[in-house]
Amino acid sequence: CGGLANPISDDLYTNPRDCCASQLVWRFTDFCEADSLLSTCYTGTGLYYQGDDVESEVCVRDCDPSVTGDTTCGGLVEDSFVVLHDTAEACCTAEYNWMDNVL
Repeated sequence: CGGLANPISDDLYTNPRDCCASQLVWRFTDFCEADSLLSTCYTGTGLYYQGDDVESEVCVRDCDPSVTGDTTCGGLVEDSFVVLHDTAEACCTAEYNWMDNVL
């Protein structure tokens, strides 16, 4: 997870993924693992999430638009509370159920 290990604590992990899942539960595990390894290879899940962060009521994909050039990307999901959906339609139905959903 980063930082110096506390020799008094038993909270040592053999890999970043276990540490993220156990100690940083608010962070999306895949993102946390890549961030812990200082990896620039993580490209997101490609799944859809509520895109209110992009200042629009749309569903966007979990990917980095500056890397992919894909305008459907809303940025990498960092937090575990963000609900991911398989399709844009499933996302819109779940997250914006008060709107008419015509794709």
